[in-house]
Amino acid sequence: MNKCIYCNERPAEVPDRRTYTGGRFVKKVCTICHGKLLRGDLINIVRLESKRAAELAESPVTSANNRIV
Repeated sequence: MNKCIYCNERPAEVPDRRTYTGGRFVKKVCTICHGKLLRGDLINIVRLESKRAAELAESPVTSANNRIV
């Protein structure tokens, strides 16, 4: 069985989303490393959304839909 491409310790159980394999799924990442990747993605999304919300709150005139009037 193949090892994880990130930690090289545990067996690969999940396809790596960053590697294109010609349309088929090849298991290259263990579940723990996959979870860490997803956690990092979620942190970045929350950070960007918080920044966007702060910028909208500082804009001069906004409607209830957060659109500039």
